[in-house]
Amino acid sequence: MTSKCRHCGNVLKASFCNLGTSPFANSLIEPQEISAAEKHYPLELFLCSNCLLVQLDAFEPPDVIFSNYSYFSSFSDTWVAHAKRYVEKICSEYKFDQNSQVVEIASNDGYLLKEFVARKIPALGIEPATNVAQVAQDAGVPTINKFFGSALARELVGQGLGAAAEPARERARRARQRQRDPAVRAPAHLGALVAAERGGLAECLAGRYNRGTAMDFEWDDTKYEDGNFP
Repeated sequence: MTSKCRHCGNVLKASFCNLGTSPFANSLIEPQEISAAEKHYPLELFLCSNCLLVQLDAFEPPDVIFSNYSYFSSFSDTWVAHAKRYVEKICSEYKFDQNSQVVEIASNDGYLLKEFVARKIPALGIEPATNVAQVAQDAGVPTINKFFGSALARELVGQGLGAAAEPARERARRARQRQRDPAVRAPAHLGALVAAERGGLAECLAGRYNRGTAMDFEWDDTKYEDGNFP
């Protein structure tokens, strides 16, 4: 089987971590299915020599894996508490208010966005798993039950929803601050959180703005600021 890069289409040849086979994560079986054969898939990491994307091979379409999902972020009390503290911190630092817009991609059951909703800050979740998205919607978190991709990005841009890059002057100020004190970093979230003023530039969501989003990531330090990879 010849595998191709999910991003650039280059043939994948460099395999650097092979963990054998495994069922899909969170694909729990029902008690009555315990004696039936369970599908396993190769868990092998490839590195694209062209664009350097690390990836697994694709064996099933995304909707088979994620349309009905067993993991709910709100199951973890400590993670929910972290999300609450995180929202408090970034709302203070970035001065989010009713004129702001927060979009979270892969928003799960709304465990994070509900904190913005409680503060009357416009929020939108994008979650492909139908059962998980329904829980978020029932909790009052506006959620689109779709996979995020270029088509949905263009749809959102057409509705006037986009993400503006952080002003260069502010970005440079925080970069200098981190250089003086490495402990000072922008708040981070594991999901793909995009926060920007309503009516801001739409390039980020449409994939035309490749120099970063409205905030940095905690792990990037200064070398990877704003997604500017070497």
